[in-house]
Amino acid sequence: MTKRNLLFVSPDEEFDKTLRLLARHHFKKLPVVNGAGRVIGVLSRGEIISNISKKIISSK
Repeated sequence: MTKRNLLFVSPDEEFDKTLRLLARHHFKKLPVVNGAGRVIGVLSRGEIISNISKKIISSK
């Protein structure tokens, strides 16, 4: 097995950095890794779009 530069975000990562990673690399999902190096979740483009849509609709 070879080591590669894996891309992930931490639970407290800045929102704009997360969006840039997803867009720049055309990822659909990005793992969320805690300080101990364990995957604690997966963030998807669909979830982000859904949450943004709900916030826009609720602010009207």
